[in-house]
Amino acid sequence: MIFIQVRLLFLLALLMPLTCIATDPSPQTHTKEQEPRGGILFNCPATNLDDLSSGVQSYLSSLGIPISKYMISEDKNLGLLRFSLINPTNSTNTLHLIDRPDLDIKEELVEIPRGKQKIPVLTASKKEIALSMLQNGRISQFEDSACKLDALKDQVGIRQNLVAWTESIEWMWLDGKPAKWNNRYWIKGKYNPKFPLDLALEDMYIHPRKYFFGCYTATKILIVSSTLDYYKRIKHDPITYKAITNRLLKNGDPLGGIEPSVMWSFESDYQKTYPDPHDHLDSIDHIGKLVRLSDPVPSDNFIPGDWAYFANTDEVSSKKNGYEGANAIYLGRGLFSDYYNDNNHHFTFKEQIDEVYQWRNHVYSRPQDNRKITPLSESDIEQLSKSIHEGGLLLDYRAIPVSQ
Repeated sequence: MIFIQVRLLFLLALLMPLTCIATDPSPQTHTKEQEPRGGILFNCPATNLDDLSSGVQSYLSSLGIPISKYMISEDKNLGLLRFSLINPTNSTNTLHLIDRPDLDIKEELVEIPRGKQKIPVLTASKKEIALSMLQNGRISQFEDSACKLDALKDQVGIRQNLVAWTESIEWMWLDGKPAKWNNRYWIKGKYNPKFPLDLALEDMYIHPRKYFFGCYTATKILIVSSTLDYYKRIKHDPITYKAITNRLLKNGDPLGGIEPSVMWSFESDYQKTYPDPHDHLDSIDHIGKLVRLSDPVPSDNFIPGDWAYFANTDEVSSKKNGYEGANAIYLGRGLFSDYYNDNNHHFTFKEQIDEVYQWRNHVYSRPQDNRKITPLSESDIEQLSKSIHEGGLLLDYRAIPVSQ
């Protein structure tokens, strides 16, 4: 499994300059301040590093990422191999990678299933996903059984499939009312085991107007559906597909426990529910069925397929059902999910910040509540873009899909 977490090994990798391998005939030199502080990190037996390095370079090349765009660092004593985007400014921003002409990032057309049909969707490219993983600001680590090229390919593939599934979905917003489901497959939101799980999930996309639920449930459904689809349809891996299905159904609730419970440790009642919230990294609460946590993450750093949370920090409006915060999947290209097509199927980062902030002004419908909107300045957006610990709206970690 992939564990993209901050551990002592990570800190060593960040603080200790690794041996730099030339990535072009005239390699750039890097000052201590310009040493990579993120990227793709493999923690493997030293005997595997040479073959792995060659394989990763070939894979990145196949995505259109030339070796001149990244640097390779290694420490064979520790078994560390890292690939990092060359970035003299040490920027951690991934929201605007697509605007860099030198990276030549374009969208890709992929197909997703809708019943017996396949629908073409224009979505984030694998190239953008890989470049975002190479960017400074966070480490994507592959270790143990995931210390292989296939694990990296799966991570990129799962992320792209999740984004593609999210692009044009249009479920119904409950607007403070009780959730509604198609009771044939989901009895009061609980899975009906009389039907195969994939059939029950499929109905949500074929008949989306039969489903009224919040963004938390929508996010989990998309992660479950796209992950199962990746291993069944794209990778053709029935063994892993069955293993994931069994894991999801183990407690009879395929949508429960998708994410680590510690993801919600910022909530006021967390300690009442989970007895040891301070055991942040190694606790069983840090393990979800299909996602792990990556933290800390800079507020401008997102990888397509990330599950991000924008908290409503207003004490009054946050108590309104459905307005506690916004669960969002990052779609790449600077865009975030819009599960109900309220904003042409996506929000920009600034729009997402503004959407959540305006709830405190009782702006629950833009057309109806337009007069209540309080315009935000650029400095307001900058402040609100920080973590909740710094007075902003963002959690300083992301929930990320996991290669199996």
